[in-house]
Amino acid sequence: MADVVDSKAKPEDKTEGSAIGRSQDGALIGKASLASVAPAPVSPTPSRDPLSLDQLRLGDWVHVKSADAIEQSLDLDGTTEGLPFMPEMLAFCGRQFQIARFANKVCANIGSVEIRQLEKVVVLKVERCDGCFHGGCQMSCEFLWKVDWLEQSADKTAGILPNAHSHRPATNVLKERLVQLSAGMPKQETAEPSGRFFRCQATELGQASHHSSPLHFKQYLVDRKTNRTPWSSILYFLATLLVKKILKRGDSVSGPCKKTPASNLNLQPGDQVRIKSFDEILLTLDQRGCNRGLWFDRAEMKPFCGKTLTVTRRIERVIHEETGELLEMKVPSIVLNETQCSGLARRFCSRAMLHFWREVWLERMDG
Repeated sequence: MADVVDSKAKPEDKTEGSAIGRSQDGALIGKASLASVAPAPVSPTPSRDPLSLDQLRLGDWVHVKSADAIEQSLDLDGTTEGLPFMPEMLAFCGRQFQIARFANKVCANIGSVEIRQLEKVVVLKVERCDGCFHGGCQMSCEFLWKVDWLEQSADKTAGILPNAHSHRPATNVLKERLVQLSAGMPKQETAEPSGRFFRCQATELGQASHHSSPLHFKQYLVDRKTNRTPWSSILYFLATLLVKKILKRGDSVSGPCKKTPASNLNLQPGDQVRIKSFDEILLTLDQRGCNRGLWFDRAEMKPFCGKTLTVTRRIERVIHEETGELLEMKVPSIVLNETQCSGLARRFCSRAMLHFWREVWLERMDG
């Protein structure tokens, strides 16, 4: 196994999103702000209508169906149209939340990483996955919600619905089933049999999505309609895409290192750090633009160079999105201020994965 698992991959070859990465042994994984909603007092029973994607708008309130109602929409693999309902998501059943965005496109690892199209999926304003049923994975992905798992709400209050837990036995049975389905098997013959493998939404995105060409203009009309993506952002992306294709240039940078340096600042949540300048970071990268396997995403991360931010997480354990193996990082990554991929340079990918930083790219602020 490589010294460190990378949180990003080169966009030309493996990704259009800062959410996916490559380790030194060629492993591709994903990486990943909190968008939580504090529960409010129990609200009166609101009216609920059958839900279709056309009825939904950004910011609308929806109910997450009860566990037994969701189970009816799942196949034998615990998925709806290829997208798993994870056991970590059961905690949100019977509650209502706002739509944060429509997940029209996502970075998916299908051997190589590409932007792919999702159908009838939204992201809600709920806490990120804590990995409690997936070996303690710290990727902190946003949950993806099929419209089939939701109901429309006329009530604009976050809270638990009356009788939300009236099907506790069914909830427990479904939980046991989903936990069993989360235990994955090696997807590749070369995978080490001694490793721990899991199955989650990130590992199954290839099955839940389909290919989408960046040249199909209709997708940007959908982004504009559903997520209110500004025309200026769409036109800028298309112009940048055209220039890159003409110049045959991507977002990767090439550093001078054959063996990249490491630093151990033992940073902990709450510590303040200054992100080094881009030129300083460039000196720590290899020819692939990586440090110990972690790709520096120039498009997404360069704007933060020189800024002072606060450590919010240490990342030491992640699930390899292609194989499902739980990997331990020998060199931890750092999350600062819960900064996340905007998707603006990644064809408006909706995963909003957290940025991962190497300690060698940071300077501790005294006092």
